[in-house]
Amino acid sequence: MSGPASPASQARRPAPARHPRVGSAAALLALAAAALLCPAQATAGGRDEAAARDEQEPPFSRGVVSLSTEGEGLREGGGGASWREGSLSARGSATLLRRVTLDAEGVRAWGLVGQAEARVFATDLAVVDGAARFVRLGASLAAFHLSSSRNLYWLQVGAFTAEQAALLGDPQLHPQVVALGTARASDTLTLRYGAAYTYDLGRGLPLPLLGLDWRWAPRWRLDLLLPVTARVGWRASDRLTLGLGTGVTGDYFRYRAVDPSGARSEQALRIARLRLGAQARYAGGPGTVFGLGLGVEGASIDTGFSTEHATGVYLQASIAFGGGAGLPAGAPAAD
Repeated sequence: MSGPASPASQARRPAPARHPRVGSAAALLALAAAALLCPAQATAGGRDEAAARDEQEPPFSRGVVSLSTEGEGLREGGGGASWREGSLSARGSATLLRRVTLDAEGVRAWGLVGQAEARVFATDLAVVDGAARFVRLGASLAAFHLSSSRNLYWLQVGAFTAEQAALLGDPQLHPQVVALGTARASDTLTLRYGAAYTYDLGRGLPLPLLGLDWRWAPRWRLDLLLPVTARVGWRASDRLTLGLGTGVTGDYFRYRAVDPSGARSEQALRIARLRLGAQARYAGGPGTVFGLGLGVEGASIDTGFSTEHATGVYLQASIAFGGGAGLPAGAPAAD
């Protein structure tokens, strides 16, 4: 949600940044991308293999917990209806199994990562029958391999349920899958490729993925993962990173609806958003990262009866805790 280096190369630690949202293609890929900046091989002279091995472990080798909140204000074109949306999320990830090998060719790693999420979403759409509160619960398991040339191969399989709170007694599961590979073109340029089955556009869709991670200057980074995100990041200081970019995000919820005639039925609420905004990430201390985002968006809201198009603004705030509490500045992440 960055070829090979010799043991005499300089060690390089990744800058702290953020923990991704579980459940979207951008988020799953963001966590995978953390391995791209796994430090270079240990410096020679006085370091034993255990210390070098510990330095090589991928940034997601420990548990991470994050909390985030988000609010939106939307209005239909032509001065039509307006409504508000808001959400509160808790997410976590932990490495369940890992093995790191350090030899003359470099570092190699493989492992399993578990993730889980819980999200509460609320809206004041008039079409919802009863309390317009929705709950999303999800979990996934990922396997990764980091080669000695620091190319990453990642496969993640998960499922989630997303229901109006009144329907949680009879949940429906929806699958999500991400397969990702990377190819290091140089020390500053990494190419990404893969495919995903995701609900990022408000409905289950297969998506091809193609992108790059380009650090063209020490403090600047261009991150592309098409068609999910495009973002430029600038590390203003060791603690503060600023970014500007665009991306897609979406929601899918089953709910009880009432149509204009008064008839009641179960429908699917599908929301797809295209956003343009600015982000700030601040490392407040060891393993703690604060985030803030603000921008504009265009949204397509399919209630099952009609599809509305609206524009508006959004505001996000987040905090993440844990070892390796996120990704290097500018890594792709869910909104």
